[in-house]
Amino acid sequence: MVMGVTSSKQRREKEREMRTTPRVAALNSKENFETWPTVTKAGTADLAAFLPDLSGRLLINSVFHVGAERLQQMLFSDLPFLQGFLQQCKFTDVTLSPWSGDSKCHQRRVLTYTIPISNPLGPKSASVVETQTLFGRGPQAGGSVVDSEVLTQGIPYQDYFYTAHRYCILGLARNKARLRVYSEIRYRKQPWSLAKSLIEKNSWSGIEDYFHHLE
Repeated sequence: MVMGVTSSKQRREKEREMRTTPRVAALNSKENFETWPTVTKAGTADLAAFLPDLSGRLLINSVFHVGAERLQQMLFSDLPFLQGFLQQCKFTDVTLSPWSGDSKCHQRRVLTYTIPISNPLGPKSASVVETQTLFGRGPQAGGSVVDSEVLTQGIPYQDYFYTAHRYCILGLARNKARLRVYSEIRYRKQPWSLAKSLIEKNSWSGIEDYFHHLE
């Protein structure tokens, strides 16, 4: 998820316009929160106040033909959807610990897996440890936030950084929900300029490719 080679943004944008996801069909991007009586701008602000967006890049902002609870299950439970998605990304040696915590609205789990790397100058694969933390708002609130911290091991400058992602799920109606995903690169210590450039290039390449498959 951190390193890899991706195609140009123009080709991706064209693919997104022409492609309909076979497992979860996205709605027209022109639809907005005001279309649905069950959510308002105040509701959107409430979710942002609950846990604000990260300062990085917005990679997904789409509406799907499933309810908020079902969308959360598809993305964060060991269901065929998630298994198929990880296989599509060519992740191997996948292990998922069960969710645990003091309440259903605050739980954590750890995932480990191996990712392929398409960088000719580096390793061909790398081990990943991903920690996910769920912040639920309850069934009536119609949404949840999942924070993910991803540490990739066995790559250049692995001690300098990790990637962070925030999944915001907001229920719009009984069978419709919006998913927003923000990502950012966080540094444990500041690398020199050339190293930082390589980290940024390879990390964003892998991150964008990962979420391209998801969307």
